[in-house]
Amino acid sequence: MSDTQTLEGVRSKRYPPLEERFAALVVKTETCWLWQGKPNTSGYGTIRDGGRKHRVHRIAWEWANGPIPDGMLVLHSCDTPRCVNPAHLSLGTVRDNNYDRDAKGRTKTPARKTHCIRGHELSGYNLYTFFDRKLGLTARACRACANMRQNARRRRNRALARAAREGTSNG
Repeated sequence: MSDTQTLEGVRSKRYPPLEERFAALVVKTETCWLWQGKPNTSGYGTIRDGGRKHRVHRIAWEWANGPIPDGMLVLHSCDTPRCVNPAHLSLGTVRDNNYDRDAKGRTKTPARKTHCIRGHELSGYNLYTFFDRKLGLTARACRACANMRQNARRRRNRALARAAREGTSNG
């Protein structure tokens, strides 16, 4: 049995080299090269090497084009998370990725949305943005709807306070 090496240079008799494992798990179709190995929860292919999980599209980019600069992402032009075809991969920023997502209609809250669910126009004074800590991104909202929710909350709280005052004064 021959020794094999990982990218980090650690000798291992247990696993073949990363390149062999990678090639064995890729199926080339007419357009995409699809990863058949395990995906992460977002659908992107992953592979372990040297005790760490790596996203396979990033490995494919690095092998074809060299290191990925800090602050850059590897974007898919084919919108297939399991694709590792270097011809379908490009570098971009988070902003580029978000713009591409919105332009292709793959967003949960499209920036191109013009009206809220109650029909109010989302522009000018009626549109406000805020940082949604739960989602970790800037969200857009309708000011008219927010005012309606706030007024209903105030009416409820006043009614509860009035009921509490009346309940304690009669007791």
